[in-house]
Amino acid sequence: MLTKVNFYFFSTFSFIFNIFFLITCNKFGYIFLEYLKILIYINFFICCFGSLQFYIKAEKNYIIFNIEKKLLIILITFLFAGFIYYLAIDLKYSLVYLTTCISSLIIHLKICSQTFLNKLHSNAFYLFIISSIKFFIIFFSFLKNIDFIVSIIFVNSLIFISSLKFFFNIKINLDNKNSFNLSSCINNLFGTTTTTLDKIYVIHILPSLSATYYLVFKIASIYQFFTELIYRKERFEITSGKYTENNKKILIKFIFLFIVIIFTNFIVKLSINFFENTINLILINDLFTILKNHIDSISIFFLGFLINAISGLNYDQIYKNYFYKKVMSINIVISFFFIALLIFYGKNIIYISIVFLLIQLVELTLIYIRKKNLNVK
Repeated sequence: MLTKVNFYFFSTFSFIFNIFFLITCNKFGYIFLEYLKILIYINFFICCFGSLQFYIKAEKNYIIFNIEKKLLIILITFLFAGFIYYLAIDLKYSLVYLTTCISSLIIHLKICSQTFLNKLHSNAFYLFIISSIKFFIIFFSFLKNIDFIVSIIFVNSLIFISSLKFFFNIKINLDNKNSFNLSSCINNLFGTTTTTLDKIYVIHILPSLSATYYLVFKIASIYQFFTELIYRKERFEITSGKYTENNKKILIKFIFLFIVIIFTNFIVKLSINFFENTINLILINDLFTILKNHIDSISIFFLGFLINAISGLNYDQIYKNYFYKKVMSINIVISFFFIALLIFYGKNIIYISIVFLLIQLVELTLIYIRKKNLNVK
């Protein structure tokens, strides 16, 4: 019981620290927008490795990542090209890019290995430590007027240093026939467009909304986090090959989460003015303002993330058996459909949230049909 309480405690506060990290970053003004561009493109890059946990093996005290040599060369080339691009602009931006890329990659590799080993609680504690480090350092920097760029580089460097033990316990295998390859990478990119391309779209097409949209989406992603908590046991079991499908249990969880969305929207609208007038704390008021102005968009994103969680369970079951071969066509169709909807209807935050919800419904339908046709259980 205590272990489960610790799990939920660490998971909840890791999300809270991440939200307040971004709200604090936003207080640094224009420089945060430059960092945000870098962060969004790096997140897009990290998405290449989205299914890497299916290509891991454990051997003695080592975690072995099976990666195709050609793909590794291509990814390193892109990483180096990005560094050169930012170096040509400004040395400090190139250092932010490099350290953010390395720290983000290390965090992702660590999460993949913990997922493969079914270390649910270790994963929650690790993310809690990382998120708390990021928040407290950047908050201290804000209070003491320390340079934002220097603070971000310091945070990334600290994450790297604290992960050295893990770094030396991993090996890269380039010779395995069933390696994570270019096709897997492309499939991952297409498969994550609904949570990455919208940020790129807003940065370039609606730049005045970029910081607000990113914060709204991150706050809304509490439901991605929440649904991941609720369904994490199933997803870890799918990855480790120990999953037995229970549709009744999944449906009960879905109904509960759907009711929570309606209840949350109602409570926020009813009480937000009271809390705004009663509580006057730094960062908290920034959160209240976002909730007050964008609660409907956040609720629509909530519903989209809930549907995405169900899609994810079905997707992982297919991927566990067929890897990228049976899902790539779906990801490509969804990606181009999402881009088209963004171009024609992505005029503001509420419209983008509706587009996000619609695309999740289409994706769930296509994945469910594919799963039934393949008779995956």
